[in-house]
Amino acid sequence: MRSIAHAAFYGVGAYTAALMALKLGTPLLLNIVCAVAFSSLLGIPVGLPSLRIRDDYFVIATFAFQVIAFSVLNNWVSFTRGPMGLPGIPQPVLGLFDFSTSWTVLGKNLRSGFEEIGNDITLLTTPLRRGYEAQKQDQGRYISKVGIQAGSGGLRHQARRGQEVFCR
Repeated sequence: MRSIAHAAFYGVGAYTAALMALKLGTPLLLNIVCAVAFSSLLGIPVGLPSLRIRDDYFVIATFAFQVIAFSVLNNWVSFTRGPMGLPGIPQPVLGLFDFSTSWTVLGKNLRSGFEEIGNDITLLTTPLRRGYEAQKQDQGRYISKVGIQAGSGGLRHQARRGQEVFCR
């Protein structure tokens, strides 16, 4: 089932963290924890009724929540300042890491990006990736050649197998 409501939860979490930093002056980690908690609590009344519906209706229900969340965050000008945004959000400081200049943020983002590329390259060269490719192309013939046993669960079985191999 596809959900379209992710951006609404991101928006609610972002506004929670930003408003806590602006109005209460709380530290970054507390803002993040409260943003996750508030978005999760908001997901319960949205998610429980949505689980009773299937297929296209589920997508429509999550899209409706997305539109409602956008409308509330955009039009509640007295609280969120709507389309004008929230000026003056303090720059985050996380332990020894200071994000006060855009150059430090750029450097940290580039470093994270290169680490992610390295992780992707590492994953592309593992036998598990070859197993995924083989299963995608022809489940029977090729999967036995790479040494991974195919189970009745298909890719789900292979993911569990990968967890067993890499999480020992």
